Amino acid sequence: KFLKRRTKKERMILMSVMSLIVEKKTDALDVKSLVGSKNLFRIRIGAFRIIFEKLEKENIIRFLGKRNENTYKNRE
Repeated sequence: KFLKRRTKKERMILMSVMSLIVEKKTDALDVKSLVGSKNLFRIRIGAFRIIFEKLEKENIIRFLGKRNENTYKNRE
């Protein structure tokens, strides 16, 4: 639903970054760990944030959305 409301260009960028996350190819991305969590990380793409969890075998995307005051609250 969130992606459907984005422009085609934004949608393509977000989809390509999400595929890199799932494939564990995050070296070239702006990845930072979230404070208070070992496995949660965030990637910034302009005003958008992708929060994902790094596990041994896979990465799981937990949040995709625009940055606001609630973006990083209660992420576990």
